[in-house]
Amino acid sequence: MKKINIRGMIIKDSQKEKYDNLNIENTSPGDVINQIVEGEELEITINSIGGDLLAGGEIYTALKSHNAKIKINIIFAASIATVVAMAGDEVLISPTGQFMIHNVSVSTDGDYRKMEKLAVTLKDMNSTIIQAYKARTNKSEEELSKLMDNETWFNAQGAKDNGFVDGIMFEEVKELSFVACLNESANKLAEMTNANEDDKFLAIEKQLQSFQNELTEMKNQQKQEPTLQPVQATNKRKGFLF
Repeated sequence: MKKINIRGMIIKDSQKEKYDNLNIENTSPGDVINQIVEGEELEITINSIGGDLLAGGEIYTALKSHNAKIKINIIFAASIATVVAMAGDEVLISPTGQFMIHNVSVSTDGDYRKMEKLAVTLKDMNSTIIQAYKARTNKSEEELSKLMDNETWFNAQGAKDNGFVDGIMFEEVKELSFVACLNESANKLAEMTNANEDDKFLAIEKQLQSFQNELTEMKNQQKQEPTLQPVQATNKRKGFLF
């Protein structure tokens, strides 16, 4: 399985030398596409604030076209980086992860005619982004448009509850470990007490209830965690940002 990192700003290939010279962490389409081998499974880690809409779209398309399984792990994903994440066959997010979606934006100048035309273009671009979210979440276009209008931030549980990710990293490992421990404990209990099958079943049931209570408590604690506040962009360069 090939491991690929998508970190920092997502930029066009033509901008890479400039960002590298300034020591600004970045990922361009070439950084990803040049590592893809036909038929090889991919594990991609995303820790990106987003960036250029067209560059992110190129990465998304290349991944969606890949002919092998893609697993995506999200540490932090905002803007166009969240669209790239939608290309995964399996998408997980870190328990401490953040996931943010918003509208496409651009810095430009011109008279009212140019601005009116640009507004239509931006809405069309939003619609294309929505299709990527819709395919995974099964939310309506209206729901997704509202979330983007509000610049919505999700913690790990929120991203999972809203269908943007399939699960939270490490949870499956913990559950499998618990089940193995549970079966072992029940078997030992049955051996020590010479219990019959009914007694063994009751022991398992009690431990399952205890595990369920633990999971509920963890989820309640996670919902109380504060979310990060968005940082206002100060980059005034031209180009569609997401």
